[in-house]
Amino acid sequence: MVLIEMKKIFITLSFLLSLVIVPSQEIDLPKGAKKKVFKSFETLWQGENIQTKMIANELADDREITKSLKRLQLYELDAAGKRKGYLFLSAAASRYNDFDLMVIYNPSLEILATKVLIYREDWGAEIGSKRWLKQFLGKSSKDEMRLGYEIQGISGATVSVQSATLAIELMSSKISELKLNGFLD
Repeated sequence: MVLIEMKKIFITLSFLLSLVIVPSQEIDLPKGAKKKVFKSFETLWQGENIQTKMIANELADDREITKSLKRLQLYELDAAGKRKGYLFLSAAASRYNDFDLMVIYNPSLEILATKVLIYREDWGAEIGSKRWLKQFLGKSSKDEMRLGYEIQGISGATVSVQSATLAIELMSSKISELKLNGFLD
């Protein structure tokens, strides 16, 4: 019994140590990808000065999420002292290379925006289309995101579609778990 409690404490401490609290840290992306992120902020919150604060970087101790996703970064988004939402950045596998993806959540953890920031394959780039990505808008971890049902596939982009759908589902699940456990406001 004591061993189980010690293990729970160790896991909790490991997770807390993996969270990096850095005020007003700049988003760690190449210039072109960063420009897409800020354009999304402008589209969602016209004229508001959105401040980013990294709250988690490389959730390295979470094997479930890191076996499918890489380069995880989670940011709080605030404007004039008010929480606007969260930005989750990740890289997911395509057929041969990774692609970089962003998901913006509102404070209730519903998806406000999704975007493929960098796609490094010759095939499957259709997953970056606004038409395909809008299927995720308004969804949260409570919603099903099954490929072929709630999320429609794209012919010729099977691997990328599967990977993007899984990535968004995992990111939504993880951010909900963080909020449930008190790591997010």
